[in-house]
Amino acid sequence: SDPYLSITREQPWGQRGEWPCRWITLPEATEAPFVAAYRRRFELPRAAELRLHVTADERYELFLDGERIGRGSERGDSRNWFYETYALELAAGAHTLVARVWTLGIQAPTAQITLLHGFLCSAEGEFVNLVGTGIADWEAMRLGGYGFLSSGMAWGTGARLDMDGATYPWGVEAGQGEGWAPAKTLLPGVNGDLKSHYHANRTHLLKPATLPAMFEAPVPPGKIRHVEDFAVPRECVEAANHLACEAAGWQALLKGAPLTLPAHTTRRVIVDLDDYYCVYPQLVTSGGRGAVVSLKWAEALFEKGGKVSGGGQSDAARKAARDAVEGKRLLGVGSQ
Repeated sequence: SDPYLSITREQPWGQRGEWPCRWITLPEATEAPFVAAYRRRFELPRAAELRLHVTADERYELFLDGERIGRGSERGDSRNWFYETYALELAAGAHTLVARVWTLGIQAPTAQITLLHGFLCSAEGEFVNLVGTGIADWEAMRLGGYGFLSSGMAWGTGARLDMDGATYPWGVEAGQGEGWAPAKTLLPGVNGDLKSHYHANRTHLLKPATLPAMFEAPVPPGKIRHVEDFAVPRECVEAANHLACEAAGWQALLKGAPLTLPAHTTRRVIVDLDDYYCVYPQLVTSGGRGAVVSLKWAEALFEKGGKVSGGGQSDAARKAARDAVEGKRLLGVGSQ
């Protein structure tokens, strides 16, 4: 149920259902697509539990002292905008909350609704003034390093990501870096059941999330099926081009061992995950200024010939068996 029901039920009609905390946004107008970060540094005089209610438009990742503690918000619409609740057991001393908020606008996935970009963190009890957005001194920053490409063949899943490691603000998840500025305050959060629907088109009507947090666990790395020199791109995977002498090194990489590529080296590597996964890929790199890594994903490789298209055209490319590699094409979607 609404966490502030006892203090909002008797408010005047115009303010009925309003939360004590408000939405915040970047200090400057910014056109989607973009990614922003919000930061609150605070001191706890004693160990305590902070109970936070968090949401964002469109999506957020929440970090405490540099560690991700949640994602959201659960998808809804402006009349049913969901928030997640976090109960945080914190020691006395300094802490940092950071939210990374994604706003893609018309390049968002088809199922993603948006009203306007913003972030909301509302605490209960004595900690409202300490960490509540619109009350406490939250800071904001638009994040560099993010570019967005057409979704291509996966038209319903949103833009593909183009990351530039040279301009990304490393350490932002822990609240580090320069360029932070005071966040701009917007409308208060509102109880979606009490607030008059007269306001529905102007603010998010908040409801408790109905789903449990998404399950997250490391995915087994799978196995290397093919490695080849890709300085001159080839359409199909062919066993004759497989660099068997390098396969063991790439297989070890999937299990955490380092792999060094000489300068001006180009490789295409096919990884078979052995199963169907929805994943957030993690890649750790060092050195290699100016290098590009492209990650592409496919349910299966495609037969040679035809083009990728919808609507059942007769010349459309056909998917091969899911474990077939030899003589097939990788027409995947992904990021770089």
